[in-house]
Amino acid sequence: MITWMQKHRKYLVVTIWVSTIAFVGAGFVGWGAYDLNASRASSVAKVGHRNISIQEFQNRYGQLHAYYSQLFDGQLSDENASELGIENLALEALVNDAMLLNFADDLGLGVNDEDIVKYIIADQNFHSNGKFDKELYKNTLKRARTTESEYEESLKNVILLDKLRHALNLPANAQDIDMLTASFLMQDKISIKVVEANADEIKIDEDALKKLWEEHKNEYKTMTEFKLDTKFIPAISSDANTNELTEFYNENKNEYKGSDDKIKEFEAVKDEVLKDYNLKQTKKVALEEYLKIKKDEKQADVSIATFEDNASLPMDELK
Repeated sequence: MITWMQKHRKYLVVTIWVSTIAFVGAGFVGWGAYDLNASRASSVAKVGHRNISIQEFQNRYGQLHAYYSQLFDGQLSDENASELGIENLALEALVNDAMLLNFADDLGLGVNDEDIVKYIIADQNFHSNGKFDKELYKNTLKRARTTESEYEESLKNVILLDKLRHALNLPANAQDIDMLTASFLMQDKISIKVVEANADEIKIDEDALKKLWEEHKNEYKTMTEFKLDTKFIPAISSDANTNELTEFYNENKNEYKGSDDKIKEFEAVKDEVLKDYNLKQTKKVALEEYLKIKKDEKQADVSIATFEDNASLPMDELK
């Protein structure tokens, strides 16, 4: 997949209508329903042959907004949302999805009505007493202010991406393992002869040395140094009760699937749920501290300097 994306990246031109993004972003005050004038552009970006619609952008923004709002106990202001760059995060995620969807199209993958029905019936959010409940399905969509046709249309990309992930998840067979093992255990015979050079016999031509440096001076740069203001946030270890953990599990149950793609029961993943719950609480504190530091309401604890060969830090993000 990576090879395909590298090969086709020049064709997957990402065209973004900035004015449309600004218009959509301006409509997120209060995060409710928005009047999108039909005369305005219907897309915010185009990747390859796929358009990213305003509706898709709004939906992804809404998901991210809801996620961060939970971290802020429902108190996420428009100013905080802007500082966190939720609009950019939403657009970046949609662009990445669109690149994968282009790849799925090239592979000939598609989605039919039967796929959509199976996906909806399998969704635990629409289950009552262990079975799919059509009335619950209709009422859930009604509360979300969307129609069945709109929701089912939006599922096409979700299902197509899911198909792509399954298509790429190929198990290794015995021959694959043997070939990989052979590459690690392969040995070559070599012979070595040490040739000693007498430093006194080496004559340095200063002009030739300077010419060599001129031709390759970009290879003689000092290592990039990053200076960071940091604040350590200790991991929260809460004693959440069963009701709190159950509620968290129900909100995120799709994250607890087994190898058979079925959702695991709460008791089977209780320790994992507690760990994720504590991580969420820690992230909330970290975000609050980050925003206070950004507003100069607080100061970072420690300033550190590190070079680009430090493998313990995310160098790509720092760059």
